[in-house]
Amino acid sequence: MPKLISNKSTSFYRTGTFTPAFSSTSATDPDASIVSVYDAQVGHYTRIGDLVHIDATIITDSAAWVYTNGAAIGQNLTIVGLPFTVKNVTNYYPSISVGSFGSWGSWSASYTPMGYGSPNTKRISMAYAIANGVTSVLTTNIGVLGSNIVFSMTYETDDA
Repeated sequence: MPKLISNKSTSFYRTGTFTPAFSSTSATDPDASIVSVYDAQVGHYTRIGDLVHIDATIITDSAAWVYTNGAAIGQNLTIVGLPFTVKNVTNYYPSISVGSFGSWGSWSASYTPMGYGSPNTKRISMAYAIANGVTSVLTTNIGVLGSNIVFSMTYETDDA
């Protein structure tokens, strides 16, 4: 039987909630929301040792909202508010899995959003596939009433 060798302790198990939000790389505070009102911001996490798994839902207000925090149409979209910092390792970009999304403006029917954790931050950079690569999702795409996304991600953290 193989012997498990580990230099890290996984002796703790923690669960909780967090508040995910839409932001942008050009926001005045890139770790704060750029949307004035949400219908839902729900996040749950499970942490075992240095491994974190999150499930989250974000829904912008279905009645009316405006950009805040220096945001504007055409900026690169991020999701902020992760419960723990993404591990600071070169070329470490854990990906999100999108369960559903809807009410996105200026969005082609053939596009599916994707994203990845940004090392040493509590942020997810959003992107979508294009020919031979990816490009950033823009704030324009969530700039309509009731824009929403449901996603999950598993990542490592250096946080204590």
